Amino acid sequence: MAETAYIAKMAETVSNDLFRWFKWDVLIPRDMNFSCHKGVKHSSSSKEKNTHPVDVIFKYTDPYSGKDILFNTDLKSYKKGSIGNNNVRDALYSLARTIECADGSNEWRTKYAMNSKNYEIRGLLFVYNHDGIYDRTFIEAFKPKVSSKGKVSAGVKIGNVPLRKDQQLHIIEPLRNLRISP
Repeated sequence: MAETAYIAKMAETVSNDLFRWFKWDVLIPRDMNFSCHKGVKHSSSSKEKNTHPVDVIFKYTDPYSGKDILFNTDLKSYKKGSIGNNNVRDALYSLARTIECADGSNEWRTKYAMNSKNYEIRGLLFVYNHDGIYDRTFIEAFKPKVSSKGKVSAGVKIGNVPLRKDQQLHIIEPLRNLRISP
């Protein structure tokens, strides 16, 4: 197994340990793709998008609504210097497209929502810092940078994340938990 595979496995191991304490279920299969039915709309280029990733699905039953909450989870394992605007933005955009497509996908429903009659699909970005030295506030990735000439660049603009009104993304990052809703 290559070194990068071990690094990726770390996020999986940590998330499993963490969510076991929450008594969340882990649904099988893991590390699979499902077919995209939105085509070019979900592509970041002019080519049609063929699949969306599913690293893992975590499930719990909301005690207030009685709904099964199914977290389509993207596990990211980054070193300190890799946790930045571009990586966070790309992961959020991809996850938003994934849960939009999952919501209308018979393939996704058959694999993951098979025993759930009343459920909601949410996205969960789990960011693990594998070198253990990340010490910044994660929210910095969302703040735009202003150059000495006053030009605004970078930053993750929440309003541009392609979420439908009824969708939610959650972020578990090295130092705190964030929730994004349109």
